[in-house]
Amino acid sequence: FGKCGIMEITKVKFFPIDRSSDTQPLVACSLTFDNVFMVHNIKVFKGNIVVMPQIQKGVSGFTVTNATSRDLCHPIDKDFFEKIKETVIEGYSVYLATGNRCYEP
Repeated sequence: FGKCGIMEITKVKFFPIDRSSDTQPLVACSLTFDNVFMVHNIKVFKGNIVVMPQIQKGVSGFTVTNATSRDLCHPIDKDFFEKIKETVIEGYSVYLATGNRCYEP
């Protein structure tokens, strides 16, 4: 981990999602960075769209009123996001081809 070093993605684990429409994610995944930090609930949508975990604003208990969502966490650096996206899509391709839910780039 250098002071400004880029963390390495050491594992991607995929979780199938029951889909009832084409607008829902294809799959969710968790990323492990440097074998010490994990980010859950990253989603892959049709067209290789990768979405970081989101939280809904305006949620009260189990009732959603005027809710909007925003990223719970996200890379600040565009190149790092592209690296995440590339690794997730590459791992998703392996998952589709082999059924193996764990991908280690």
